[in-house]
Amino acid sequence: MAKHRTGGDRFVWGLIIVIVGVIFLLGNMGKVSTHNIFSTYWPVILIVLGLWQLVGSGYRDVFPGILLTALGVIFLLQRLGRLPRNVWVYVWPTVIIIVGLWLIFGPLFRRRSRSGPAVAVDDLNASVVLGGVNRVITSQSFRGGRASAVLGGIDIDLRDAVLDQGQATIEVNVFMGGIDIKVPRNWKAVVDISPVLGGVENKTAPLPESESKATLFIRGTVIMGGLEVKS
Repeated sequence: MAKHRTGGDRFVWGLIIVIVGVIFLLGNMGKVSTHNIFSTYWPVILIVLGLWQLVGSGYRDVFPGILLTALGVIFLLQRLGRLPRNVWVYVWPTVIIIVGLWLIFGPLFRRRSRSGPAVAVDDLNASVVLGGVNRVITSQSFRGGRASAVLGGIDIDLRDAVLDQGQATIEVNVFMGGIDIKVPRNWKAVVDISPVLGGVENKTAPLPESESKATLFIRGTVIMGGLEVKS
């Protein structure tokens, strides 16, 4: 994940915590009704996180930010009485449809990262829905590809592979699932992921340029799921 996001993430979460603390303080002083504020305006947190996701990702992957912001606006309008109270029965099927469209068309509209070669779908094209997939790749000229996990998991083992011209890119999309990628110890992994209510871990050891034999670029989106890269 891009290092420049770390300070900004800390600022956003710190600001949210400070605001929550101020509300509790004012509530204890009898100045405001804490219950009414939180029960009515909690969707503002989703809106803030969605907008930060858009800005923090450099608008490379707009879907997660738009989804969070849209959900926040819908629930806020519902709490303010501008939408029917049973709005959720319409929201969750719409979210499922949007996720499906994102999996189909997302790569066409996502702004390509400035680092890493283009994605070669022919070398890796793994997708799973409500299940699990285990891919062991031993290609001696691996060029990358795409992997999508929805309510399922994908294990990608590249420890016996060799990257074509020393570089390759894997584009991942995760929704309520997980993807594990294993790489050789002498590979450098560059992870550029937009997580939304999910986790991304790069457990590979940092290598000096002189010791790195190849570089694998991993980019994409993780929503309510996880991605782990390890040696």
